Amino acid sequence: MRSQGVEVDLAGSITDNLSVIASYGYTDAKVLEDPDYAGKPLPNVPKHTGSLFLTYDIHNIYNSNTLTVGGGGHAVSKRSGTNGADYYLQGYAVADVFAAYKMKLQYPVTLQVNVKNLFDKTYYTSSIGTNNLGNQIGDPREVQFTVKMDF
Repeated sequence: MRSQGVEVDLAGSITDNLSVIASYGYTDAKVLEDPDYAGKPLPNVPKHTGSLFLTYDIHNIYNSNTLTVGGGGHAVSKRSGTNGADYYLQGYAVADVFAAYKMKLQYPVTLQVNVKNLFDKTYYTSSIGTNNLGNQIGDPREVQFTVKMDF
């Protein structure tokens, strides 16, 4: 088997308040020497993956507190679901958002809500690569609330 490709990650501030993180990956993964599968793509390996995430900070909301909001998503191209590449899993894109409120109390406290898979998209992350016996379904929408205290 052979797997080769390239990955690019970018991160930075667009303004004092707006930040971005982006990534892209290209992978060419093939079986080389198997008599039945030579030249076929490896199961569950997408050619293209990517993500984009933005965050925006609003400072001095109240008593020097900060509200940070963000959102973005990741995408995966279609990929072979079996060794013989006779079945393909569809590509997908999933969106996530969050909001965090950082307070300065006796100790710094952060209240945060995350929503993963915002649109509750049904997607498949992988399959059983030797045959078409099953697919692994991606996580449904998930909402998380957290409270964090630094001391």
